[in-house]
Formats: sequence, C-alpha cells, structure tokens
Amino acid sequence: EAQMNLQVMQGECTSYPDGFFDLVFGNAVLHHLDLTLASREIFRMLKPGGVAVFLEPLGENKLLEWARRSSLRSSAHRHTRDERSLVYADLAALRSVFSRMSYREIRLFTVLEAAFRKTGAGMIGISRGERVLRYLARLDDWALEHVSLIRPLASYLVICLPKSGDANSAGSSNLGSILPSCSRASHGGNHD
Repeated sequence: EAQMNLQVMQGECTSYPDGFFDLVFGNAVLHHLDLTLASREIFRMLKPGGVAVFLEPLGENKLLEWARRSSLRSSAHRHTRDERSLVYADLAALRSVFSRMSYREIRLFTVLEAAFRKTGAGMIGISRGERVLRYLARLDDWALEHVSLIRPLASYLVICLPKSGDANSAGSSNLGSILPSCSRASHGGNHD
C-alpha cells in the first residue's frame, strides 16, 4: 500500500537517514538553496544507484530575468529578493559532488504559453492553443538540440544527479528508464 508522508525541513540539512531515497525530485527548489550544502545532502540521502532530478529556472537570459522580477508580473510568479535563477557557473557545485551530473535546457519558445492563458480559467481557444503549444514544444526540442548558441536563452534546466552504484541497487524502482531520458540531449559540459 502506497503512503505519502509530508515533512517540512531545511533542504540543506534534513533528518532523513543515509541512503534513504531511490529518487529525489524537485521543481524550482535548488535556486533557493546553498548548492554546495544541498548537493552534499542530496548525495547523502540517495541510495547507491539512485538519482535526483530537478527542474530549475535558468538565469542566463537577461531579458527573461528582468521579466521574472518585473512588477508587471503577478506577485505569485515574481522572484523574491532572496532567490535567483541558476546560471551555468552554479552547476559546478553540483558537479563537484555528482561527477556524472547532466543537464539540458528546456522551454525556449514554449515560454510564450502565457499568451494563451486566461487568468484563472485555463487556455483561451483550447484546441488552437494546444496545437500551438505542441508546435512550440517540437520547435523547442529541435532548436535546443541543434542550435547550441540559443541554449542560454531557454527558461529552464532539467538537472540529473545520478549517484554511482551497481545497476541492480535501485531495487524495484524504475530508475533505469529515468536516466536515459534525463540525459537524452544533455548538454552537460558545454558551459562550465
């Protein structure tokens, strides 16, 4: 029987035992933390053969960073004073602990999806909007894979942090399928 246990604690110093998790996932978490401390804590919590996957805002695009902080943006989506998007140089702290770290940029043109949203009511012209977003997603995939100069303009990074271990150590989890998709089209060494 699956159970969920929610706990609130400091991301850089948790009370979980060593090797507790097969998988750690975070959505826009790392850019709030001290990456040196957080990477050590994530490594400690992962089982051998485990993996951590994070979706983080990329801060290389200065125009996008301005928009993220702009008063024109709703306060629910605006960066606070104590947070900042990750830049490529920040990844060195993660790589110092996770030698097989990989990442890939995502959401270049699909950042325009906000133009298709109606405040609080979903998408305007859903069928047309979904078609446009699917097209933009395909364009994102192609452009970010083939045109390396535009990668820093993307709005997010998918970061994969695998912990070394034997291939069978992940137990009954499906981590074997996570790593290939995580590192597919990875540009993990191009900017550091």
